[in-house]
Amino acid sequence: YYPFSILANYNKGVGLDVHVDCDSYKLEDEKEVPYLDVSASYDEEEGSLTLNVINRHREDSISTVIENQKGEVGNKVDIHELSAKDIKSQNNFEEKDNVGVIERTFDDASNRFSYEFPPHSLTTLELEVSE
Repeated sequence: YYPFSILANYNKGVGLDVHVDCDSYKLEDEKEVPYLDVSASYDEEEGSLTLNVINRHREDSISTVIENQKGEVGNKVDIHELSAKDIKSQNNFEEKDNVGVIERTFDDASNRFSYEFPPHSLTTLELEVSE
């Protein structure tokens, strides 16, 4: 439910090409899979850029540099983050808040800024972009 809700509610406009340069891991067939899976969308009417980042690493946070190449990014970023303490965490009737979306803001964005993605998480970053 949560991943669908995040992706459906915060992605508008057109999909963008993204370039991701990060460490990877090998599957049984020797295929390399990057730890970060990234997609992005741009809503021209609202002037918003949305980045969706899945950190596939089970144990480690991944810090990365995010660069915007067109327009000017505002300082404020709205963050919607789905994560849990353990990859096997789940909600049940006794423990209803083991897994959920944490919402917060980050006020130090620019056309080039760093962000740390928690292990086994889905993070959506909403940025304001002006021409």
